[in-house]
Amino acid sequence: MLLHLKDSLEIVDTLTKVFEEKPPLVTMFKLNGTEYGFQPQLDEITLGEYIDLDTFISDWDNMEKAMNVLYRPVLVKVKGKYSIDTYQLGTEANILDMPMDAVMSSIFFLWNLGLDLSQTMMNYLDTNNQTPALTEYLNSQESGDGINRFTDSLKEILQDLKVSLN
Repeated sequence: MLLHLKDSLEIVDTLTKVFEEKPPLVTMFKLNGTEYGFQPQLDEITLGEYIDLDTFISDWDNMEKAMNVLYRPVLVKVKGKYSIDTYQLGTEANILDMPMDAVMSSIFFLWNLGLDLSQTMMNYLDTNNQTPALTEYLNSQESGDGINRFTDSLKEILQDLKVSLN
């Protein structure tokens, strides 16, 4: 309460800028002589990788386990492209000392990816911007009673949806 208004506004402005920043994804870093690379093909991760990543990404006490899924030793690197070592379920690489900017950038990357996918789903559900295919129109015309209300309800739910790190 004794803080000057000018100082408090400056603090709020600084914090706002920090939270609005989107750090670029750190795709590679060196640790103890080993080069680590970010998972280059997220759409091809295994079920075990997905389960471990989903389980540990929101738990700071086990964040290194999530980072073991996302960052692994680089095997081959050619012209900006690289391949990483396979993920070994249940084993832990020693990346506790990895750079914090790599940790934070990967978390923000996944969070923003989730937001983008949510927005894409919303755009897809926006029936006003789409022309239905003839077969969809013919098949749903007879049995589609009430579908518009369901779609509107689903759109409202998705708009309220907020991706959480927990």
